[in-house]
Formats: sequence, C-alpha cells, structure tokens
Amino acid sequence: MAHDGPAAAALLLEAAVRGGASRVEVHRSADWYMVCSPDDWLADLAGVDPFVDLVPFPAFGQNAVRPEVIVTSSSRVLVTTDSGGARVVVGSPPDIDDLFPAAHRYGRTIIFTFTEDQAH
Repeated sequence: MAHDGPAAAALLLEAAVRGGASRVEVHRSADWYMVCSPDDWLADLAGVDPFVDLVPFPAFGQNAVRPEVIVTSSSRVLVTTDSGGARVVVGSPPDIDDLFPAAHRYGRTIIFTFTEDQAH
C-alpha cells in the first residue's frame, strides 16, 4: 500500500512498467515526488479517470485497482501532466516548474506529496 512517499512512488513506477512504459524515472525534492516516463502509461484509459475512479488493474492481481487512485487518496497535493498539459487532481500545488523544471518534457508525470508542508 502507499503509506508514504517512497512506497507510493514505487507503486506508481511498477504500474507504469506494467502499463507499457519503456522507461520510468522517480525524482525527489524534499517531500515531493515525481514519477515520470516518456510514455503515457495511462493513454489507453478512455472514459475513466484513474485518479478518482476505481479502475480494475489485473496486472496487480485479482480484484486489484489502478494505484493512481490510491496515491491520490493519500496525497495532500497531486498533479499530473501529459501531452495536454498539467492537471491539479487534489490540493493547491506550488509552481511545478520550481519543484521539477523538467516535468513537462515527459509523456506522463505524476507529482505528489503526503506532507502538510506543501512548499517543499
């Protein structure tokens, strides 16, 4: 389960690889994490929002759901980017470019923090 930042980042990394991403990176800045890939591992999900919907994910086992919703439910702030731009899923993020200047160069990024202190 995603009980802290490193566990959540590992969960998202595994989901990205199982979802077809050829390369996945995890970056950390204080209590902030960014999981990113040149491939958008969520591109094939039409009509569902993996950040708010319980989307089945058999790659994690029987009755498993995509981990993005689990990470979202535990995050104070979560932002995702794709080729269409950035989307704030939960919370009020600081300037993402200040935290992770390269965030918009990837096919998909998920940036999040679990802490109260959202400035770092």
